[in-house]
Amino acid sequence: MTRYRETRLKNKRKISLPLLGLIAAAGIALLAIGCTSITPSGWSGAAISQQTLFIGTPRGDLLALDTGNGNQRWAKPLVGPSRGGFGCFGPGGASSAVYGTPAVAGNLVYSSSYNGTLYAFDASDGTEKWKYPRSGAVAPIVSGPAMSGDTLVFGDSAGKVYALGAADGSEKWTYQTGGKVWATPTLDGQSVYVPDLDGRLYALDVFNGSLRWKTEKMGGLLANATSNADLVFIGSLDNNFYAVDKSTGAEKWRFPGGNFFWASPILRDSTVVAANTDGTVYALDTTKGKPAWSWKPATGVSISSTPVVTGETIAVGGSDGKLYLLNGATGKPVRDPITTSTTGGTTIEGPLAANGDIVYARVSSGKTVFVIGYDVKTGSQVLSKELVAAPTPAPAAPTSSSPFNWQFILISILFIVVIFLLMSRRTAKP
Repeated sequence: MTRYRETRLKNKRKISLPLLGLIAAAGIALLAIGCTSITPSGWSGAAISQQTLFIGTPRGDLLALDTGNGNQRWAKPLVGPSRGGFGCFGPGGASSAVYGTPAVAGNLVYSSSYNGTLYAFDASDGTEKWKYPRSGAVAPIVSGPAMSGDTLVFGDSAGKVYALGAADGSEKWTYQTGGKVWATPTLDGQSVYVPDLDGRLYALDVFNGSLRWKTEKMGGLLANATSNADLVFIGSLDNNFYAVDKSTGAEKWRFPGGNFFWASPILRDSTVVAANTDGTVYALDTTKGKPAWSWKPATGVSISSTPVVTGETIAVGGSDGKLYLLNGATGKPVRDPITTSTTGGTTIEGPLAANGDIVYARVSSGKTVFVIGYDVKTGSQVLSKELVAAPTPAPAAPTSSSPFNWQFILISILFIVVIFLLMSRRTAKP
């Protein structure tokens, strides 16, 4: 039987050289994989202002498109430090995904990026006005920005909530929640309502960030909340839809869905409309949580896209790539669904947006992503624009001010240790 020669260490323990090599190779591979950025794709919805549609691309660029013909007005790569596993950072200069829907106020458009930066651009020409933080980055941002007056609020994947001055990006306050904040906060002028993945909904003072109340755990909260004068509404990953008292956070009612709620709820008159991932759309009475109506498309169609109200119609996007148009009062379809015309299978993802009779949706077809415009009056598709990333500047050469490259140091040390042990084998006595 062949026996492996062994290296004797000073503590007399024996390590098989092939096993040592395997462990070293695995360690180097894990470090390399952990410090390699896996590019996320995002699910940004569209924000519309002054006949311009602002939306993030799969690669992490912010596009400004003409709402009529889809022509690009400007494009900006959201450049920041690249991220990998184990908290590794690359040399910078990398675009990253946009998950949150941009926000527009006055002549500024705001966009968050998974690279841990929030940006403000001139809405007319894309000139960068400011970014937060000024240098470095916070934890990855999935949340979109939300505004109330001159305050801009967002959350990050470390569970921290930030309030900034909308004009200059100056920090007003921060608050630490108990879980990742992926949802976009909801503001009503006095309070900020923040869901987290730990399952709690927080109400914070919009002026100083102090805690007004927080709920008991309600399952993971991915969707945005919405509110009326008395209640705050939110769907959960525990398959329930909740209404809580706006003053105290106490639960007023809950409604059980067939599956979990990913899409954010919307208000229409005295009902709150909630789409469930099992494909059912519910219109619930805001005071008691009783269904005013419900509707479900063909079997196998799920809904993760937030619906939108346009006139008397509620537009709903399906995983089958079809836009369904429902009567807001009865839930009955007002016409046949509009089929998306692209090559290959399609899925409507991200929240819908409306501009008059035109509804805009983010639609994926394989690895290609489009923004599609649908005319709800005629039932036709009127716009199709591929979300093509703008050119991204090449990463700058590392300088003495670049982040310290810990992954390179660790890999080098491990390599030296392996070489040392292999050399010891040569000099070890049989």
